Amino acid sequence: MEIITVPTELLVETFSKTDLEQQTIIHCYHYPYSRLRIFPETVLVQENHKLKKLIKVFNISMHPEWTPACNGLNFTLIFEPLDKDCKAFDIFEDIGPNRKGHFFYKDIVRSLTDVYKIRY
Repeated sequence: MEIITVPTELLVETFSKTDLEQQTIIHCYHYPYSRLRIFPETVLVQENHKLKKLIKVFNISMHPEWTPACNGLNFTLIFEPLDKDCKAFDIFEDIGPNRKGHFFYKDIVRSLTDVYKIRY
């Protein structure tokens, strides 16, 4: 029996691709602002009102930390996978009733890849 060795880089690359296929990825660009952050309570709201949780963020701070954004900011949000029958969804950041300036993006049409780009 021959033993085949798979390079670690290939395993990591394969795992990442497989893992990402089961998630919803939102690439965001926010126009210049003094500073930004995202609350962990940010969710995707499907048209059937089911919520999909935020799993991970890249290049933006989670509340209570802040990220400078004077020149604009590119960041990525990773969410749980959308239901198979979902056709559209919203992104909603629940920051509580007494706070203003929450992140909200409405009526995103579902794509085949579940990878999206938005400007805010």
